[in-house]
Amino acid sequence: MSKVKAKKAKEQVEIKPLKEKKLRKRNTNKACYVDKKEMFAELVKYHTTDIISEELGEMFLKIARRFTNMYCFSSYTYRDELVNSAVHRMVEYIGKFDIKRPNPNPFCYFTQIAYNQILTVIKKEKQQSYIKSTCRDIIWDDLSQDEQLKYTKNIGDVDEFFSETPETDI
Repeated sequence: MSKVKAKKAKEQVEIKPLKEKKLRKRNTNKACYVDKKEMFAELVKYHTTDIISEELGEMFLKIARRFTNMYCFSSYTYRDELVNSAVHRMVEYIGKFDIKRPNPNPFCYFTQIAYNQILTVIKKEKQQSYIKSTCRDIIWDDLSQDEQLKYTKNIGDVDEFFSETPETDI
């Protein structure tokens, strides 16, 4: 390209200023948000009185509930157990939080405790599920072929019974 053509090409290109990015505002909805400064103030109260306040308990519940609402934990049927176990573990470790540390972050501390406890409960539940299925398979394999047929035949009889019974209005 000659210098004249390059100059004309530069003149034709219109340079637009970049749009300013809008920063996302922090979610300060009190229904689901735990402020670390408020949490630290409640922990200082706890360390002076050794009584867990209602506000601190609500903060623990918010942390645990928000964790179980995450996409990776939301499909479990025992989410209430996850929440209860996480809150219980946070209450156990409340005395171990050091309020004298420089730049303390109680939200991070208790969030990590809740996360670890949730993973522990899931691991235990998977072990229990594995044990149940293994026992079921062992018992089924131990049954003779005739007993298995009787069992499946009885299931068929039950299905027939319920299909033959007339429906009654209650």
